[in-house]
Amino acid sequence: MIYNLIFGLSGGFATASWGAFKDSPYENFSLLSFLRSPLITVVYYMGLLTIFTGNQSNIHNFVYLFSAIALERLTQEYWKAFFRKNQRKNIYKIPQSFHIFGKVPTYTTRIIIGILITSLTSVIIILLSLLKYYGNYWIIPSIILSIIPAIGGVWKDAPIEGFEILKFPRSFIVMFLSAFIIHSYTDNLAILILGSAARKIFPNHTQQTVVYKPHSICCQLFSLNHLDNCIMAIITRLSAGKRNPSRVNIYVDGLFTLALSLDEVVKQGLAKGVELSPERIQSLKAFDDAEKVYAKVLNFLSFRPRSIKEVRDRLREYQVKDPDQQDSLINRLIDKGYLDDLAFARWFVNSRNSFRPRSALQLSAELAQKGISRDLIKMVITPFGSS
Repeated sequence: MIYNLIFGLSGGFATASWGAFKDSPYENFSLLSFLRSPLITVVYYMGLLTIFTGNQSNIHNFVYLFSAIALERLTQEYWKAFFRKNQRKNIYKIPQSFHIFGKVPTYTTRIIIGILITSLTSVIIILLSLLKYYGNYWIIPSIILSIIPAIGGVWKDAPIEGFEILKFPRSFIVMFLSAFIIHSYTDNLAILILGSAARKIFPNHTQQTVVYKPHSICCQLFSLNHLDNCIMAIITRLSAGKRNPSRVNIYVDGLFTLALSLDEVVKQGLAKGVELSPERIQSLKAFDDAEKVYAKVLNFLSFRPRSIKEVRDRLREYQVKDPDQQDSLINRLIDKGYLDDLAFARWFVNSRNSFRPRSALQLSAELAQKGISRDLIKMVITPFGSS
């Protein structure tokens, strides 16, 4: 019992350690989040031991462990995609939440989709667990189910960083090779697929760590006293955006990290081989997020004049809830001449009197709802009231 608990926890700590290594430079380390993977993994591992040992299935303990890791990863990914409300937009360029061509549906819609997909996945796993295979009959279902992670990766990443023909089959190939190795240790189709899915995680992690971040490993192993200087990342690739060629996709340590306008890339001096600290990466992401919001607001202003309050309300809809960020963007619009409450109030009164006449009292109430001050209301209403 104790041995099984330790063995199950070891698998969970392996994935948790990778997650902490990968994400901690960009988001705060959380002990609860770190411990979540080991706890979920050991629960799944002990459950699989109980279920399949009772059925006397011929499954090696390592295959149980890989299957538990796969279920833990599936649970975490489904939680992030469908059920977690916080989308962490300012941390990751590619949405962690479920999205359709880069656009994240409403939280309620994600929950409904999540329940349907989670239920369907559970039914498939249960049905597969009831099936046993003999000889080489594992090949066809392994090929079919190995394609799913590749398709999922394209769905998640391609709308943001573009489709890469060489990257697409990687998950499929690694997972199928894993199935080839594991099929000798089990005759249960569900365990074969889950174990293969988990086994492909470790080569991917090794590739991303050793190939893309060797300098980070050396620093964390040998220079812990100078960690701030060690986690400098390197720009490894720049490419034009697929949907918008005026934007440049920036790959850091081999992984897509953010996209900026071509003008901003030149202004910031970003090029292949340039080192970036986590703080600068976050700053560039925050700048790009602000520019995207600014573009949305300009589109909002293009239909008709707006009051400052209307723009502030729209910024909240764009998830810009920090008053300082709102003020910064609004002041930028005012400086550019795009926002002017007095000009808006005059336009509003003229429009009302031309198409939908109102009394001075009604106009005053409507302008107040738009956030126009009393002094400005008096300036634009008085001439019409006296006439």
